[in-house]
Amino acid sequence: MSLYTKSLKISKKHRNSVLGMRSFACGGCSKTYKSYPALYLHIKRKHNGIKPPNTVTMKSLDSPNEAPVQTGRPHKPSYNIDNVSTVETELEVVQNSLFHLLGDKMHVIEDFEPKVKMEDVMNKIREAAQGKDDKYITTLLAKSEEYYNDFKARFPQGLEIKLDTEPELIGSEDDLKCLAWYVIWLGKFYLKPKFVPDLFILVSKIWKVLDEFKLNIRDLDNKIIWKKVLIESDFLKENNEFLKNEPTQISFLIQIVCQMIDKIFLQFSDYPE
Repeated sequence: MSLYTKSLKISKKHRNSVLGMRSFACGGCSKTYKSYPALYLHIKRKHNGIKPPNTVTMKSLDSPNEAPVQTGRPHKPSYNIDNVSTVETELEVVQNSLFHLLGDKMHVIEDFEPKVKMEDVMNKIREAAQGKDDKYITTLLAKSEEYYNDFKARFPQGLEIKLDTEPELIGSEDDLKCLAWYVIWLGKFYLKPKFVPDLFILVSKIWKVLDEFKLNIRDLDNKIIWKKVLIESDFLKENNEFLKNEPTQISFLIQIVCQMIDKIFLQFSDYPE
């Protein structure tokens, strides 16, 4: 667990002990909060930013001598608001950035259209690794095969079940398994099959950087890591189908892929309760 995460937990406990009761109340739905920032974001999300009548924005409901009414934009809180964590919000932003960048490289499943099978994704991964004499590619392939076989054993009736719940089961202790899941998940639900090999090779470069510098996926939200992956991924400038005609976007692709993996697994590991 990082020192940064510990400090978040300590500050949250301190904040709750100081504020005590839920003294900030929404007049529209009777929800109460322990801070003005929490109430502010609730109103922004649930009431389109319009403060309902009878909303209480004073620090205490009991004492008129407490802090005056607060207005305007508060400091951004780092904890759950309406059951939406900061990490989830950041993940949504990063995911949307990736989907926007990929554009027509994404596939959209229409009604009655056959879904992409995990076996098809695995075949594309095997295709990417074929003939490659690179230990990071072969180890990522081996972990992908292991994860795929384990998934088949757990769900023998079929492989069309969603993979979205898997990160919570995987956790963030097995970095290579996390990376294998990401390739399979993105390939099955979002990415056109012909781009899966390039995604697989890119993720193998991420694994190489993490392994060589003794880091883990919780270190991926870091500019130094992105630069190291970019150096390792020099081949992307010419050979990667992702951005074959958009070489200036390669560094951005690496950045948001790294951030997305980091945010997905951060939800189930170090995020303060």
